[in-house]
Amino acid sequence: YQTQITSIDGKEQTIEGYPADNYTQWSLDYIWGKNRDATKPWYLWLCYGSIHGPSTPAKRHKGGYKGEEVPVPADIFPPREGKPGYLNNTQMWVQGPDGHPVVGKGGERSAKKQNGQRFDSWVRQVNECVPAIDEGVGKLVAALKETGQYDNTLIIYTADQGFAMGEHGFRTKLAPYDANYRSPFIVSMPSRFATGQFCDVSVNGPDLVAT
Repeated sequence: YQTQITSIDGKEQTIEGYPADNYTQWSLDYIWGKNRDATKPWYLWLCYGSIHGPSTPAKRHKGGYKGEEVPVPADIFPPREGKPGYLNNTQMWVQGPDGHPVVGKGGERSAKKQNGQRFDSWVRQVNECVPAIDEGVGKLVAALKETGQYDNTLIIYTADQGFAMGEHGFRTKLAPYDANYRSPFIVSMPSRFATGQFCDVSVNGPDLVAT
């Protein structure tokens, strides 16, 4: 996550630096009119991957949440009353020597080997990946304002999935529960939409096209 092999226009290149920072800079260049016809409407699809495993924070953010208290989900270990039988056999965490949950079976692969990382340490590590994304989005919005494009730009912030962090014993996305599949879906265009509104109906990927 500090260097990345990337294909640009069919050419494989090794790019130094933290990928989220590189993606932000390339996107800023695009907003400012580089590598596109600045007189025509444009579309930018930016996919930050910082949080995706192995969940490597930028060096400047490592340890940023050290010491922060991390609540453990009440049903990280069975029994789980009111849930289907299979859920009591689903266990991606094990009890460490002090009783605190540590990483057990892998998410989608259900590997048997555990890496021994404590639950609170893992949650902090994942969350330390977020500030680089937050910084990047802030820079992009600022660039839109500086170039006079903000009022005429539809911004959609979303993700392809949710990810349970201990809820119901999971450490993965593959289950029909809020913690596993619920994703952010934030739409912003102040010149057309009032701020602070909430939608209480279910939406998914295909709704983006209609929007």
